[in-house]
Amino acid sequence: MDLVIAERGRTAAESLAATSRTVTRLDDLGYRRIWFAEHHGTGLSASVVPAVLIAHFAAQTSGIRLGSGGVLPPNHAPLALAEQFATLATLHPDRVDMGIGRGPGTFDQPIVRALRRGGEPSTDREYGEDVAAVLHHLSGEGGVRLISDWQPDLGGTRPWLLASGPDSAALAA
Repeated sequence: MDLVIAERGRTAAESLAATSRTVTRLDDLGYRRIWFAEHHGTGLSASVVPAVLIAHFAAQTSGIRLGSGGVLPPNHAPLALAEQFATLATLHPDRVDMGIGRGPGTFDQPIVRALRRGGEPSTDREYGEDVAAVLHHLSGEGGVRLISDWQPDLGGTRPWLLASGPDSAALAA
């Protein structure tokens, strides 16, 4: 798991370049997987957009799986998430993981409201509905045609549900 840490005295570009060197070295060493987190407003991260990082690092590597740990449905439309990860999976077959997380990615309430376009943090029910919608769109059901053959199954590229509490664990089950 990486946050693309923005160390004191380093620019965002320097932090991203350092992470790029790390990811390519991990790929060279035969590591199997690295995921990128979505954490907003911390001042510690040079990037909070897992899909962009996955695309960038997948283009620089050849074998390591890249994923989100996790992308946060409360912050994004489920269809947009499905389209982003289906596109990534099409461009980089068998190398993309979608880790779906529960939280807003920050404890800063103004940022939460900005991400939710003025709305309140999602409830457990809304989160479950968002996860179901992402999986529904990835499955190709519902009349939405994605450009990928990526299916949420047990092979190849697949979504993961990240759980840190009983409600999320029950949803994962």
